Amino acid sequence: MKNIKIYEPAMCCDTGVCGPGVDQELLRMKSVNKVLEQHDDITIHRYNLTNSPESFMENELVTKLLQEEGPNVLPITLVDNLVMKKGDYPDNEEWEKITGIAFTTEKEKKDVNTGGKCC
Repeated sequence: MKNIKIYEPAMCCDTGVCGPGVDQELLRMKSVNKVLEQHDDITIHRYNLTNSPESFMENELVTKLLQEEGPNVLPITLVDNLVMKKGDYPDNEEWEKITGIAFTTEKEKKDVNTGGKCC
């Protein structure tokens, strides 16, 4: 079973997907999270500094990275307690390599199938 933990910077809510100006990357991460939660062989947890500061302190690796590199190291993605990415979220291709699950968006599929041209 893959155990994925994402340690995120301080946000206004659990996912950061709220308010008038939604960050598209956080919206994508919410979708990725939803897909991963449907797989029995994967556990995923997202922690943000505002709502779960204790989770940051409990993980020695995350604490060390924050002390050495500062807050710009966030987000940190751990897979089975190994750093897979820091300073940014994994892109769809990286998620596919990590999990074996395709995360191609409909637009990306259309671009591949039509060479980026419509109809």
